[in-house]
Amino acid sequence: MIYNLQALRAFAALLVAFHHIKISRLGITSFSVDVLFVISGFMMSHLCWVQPRDFLLRRISRIVPMYWLLTGGVFLVALAAPELLNATTANITNLVQSLFFIPYFKENGTITLVLPVGWTLNYQMFFYLMVAVCLKFVQPRRATIAASILLFSIIVFLKLSDARSVFGIFYADYIVLEFGLGVAAFWFWKWFDTRAISPLAYLLALLCASVCLVISELAQLNQTVPFGRGLAYGIPASVKVTSAICLDACWPVRNQLLLFLGKASYSIYLSHLFVIEFMRKVFMPKFQLFDLDHWMGIVIALVAVCCVGGALHQWVEMKIHRFLKTLLNRNTPWWNNARRLSS
Repeated sequence: MIYNLQALRAFAALLVAFHHIKISRLGITSFSVDVLFVISGFMMSHLCWVQPRDFLLRRISRIVPMYWLLTGGVFLVALAAPELLNATTANITNLVQSLFFIPYFKENGTITLVLPVGWTLNYQMFFYLMVAVCLKFVQPRRATIAASILLFSIIVFLKLSDARSVFGIFYADYIVLEFGLGVAAFWFWKWFDTRAISPLAYLLALLCASVCLVISELAQLNQTVPFGRGLAYGIPASVKVTSAICLDACWPVRNQLLLFLGKASYSIYLSHLFVIEFMRKVFMPKFQLFDLDHWMGIVIALVAVCCVGGALHQWVEMKIHRFLKTLLNRNTPWWNNARRLSS
């Protein structure tokens, strides 16, 4: 385990939640998604290095169950209590498209999914698919490098062809380049003698990268620099991730709560909007507590986000994951058939 990477995942997930709590007044933490994309590029490179077998099936078994569960939860809320939602309706077509990672234009003209944070998973699954394709043609340890080149080629093609379809607009976003930056972070960590540089230098680089992310978002550099968000947020995010990983050898984070929240970051990320909207529209008005414009209300909401996300991780996500992992490892006839169909 890379302890600092888990801690970084925890901070990123909580900053995303903070962004959605304060989105109307303080929007300087959306770059946390970019940090998570870089981490994903790093982790998929590591996975291809140590365990490339059944890559796509293992990714699906890890990502899809919780995503489907919470997407279904949003749909049920849209059916039973639509007033609790902002712009999501109980549209069965939208539900099916969301479940199978098909982006679509919402009624308000934005590209989204039933579970609002699911847009990032569309990019994740797209990256996983590219890696799975490349695993068929190159050595496993180079699969994510090939996938990054393939993603860049797809973006160039879509930009040059001026594709105006929902797929052309969505998948031509430069944010997908951040997976490649995560791949570069992995190879730096793998081949460079990270101990040759002082830990203080890594710490300084991490702090500077964090400041640069805030400045980039405040200045909206993603709208003015070449390659948009992929450069404006991706470069400092990759420096931040690389520095944190290199610091792990001498200054690892050992706080058990933070490490647990890092492990639970996926459940926290998927469920935090449920918690925030419940706190905003039901819990706090009912008990006349601080609203989410007050710092105490923010603290209460973030604690609730951690508790709900942690519980989902411990008692739902991990139980499903262990069950599906057992199926994979047992090589049952049903699973063998599924693997043959996927190849």
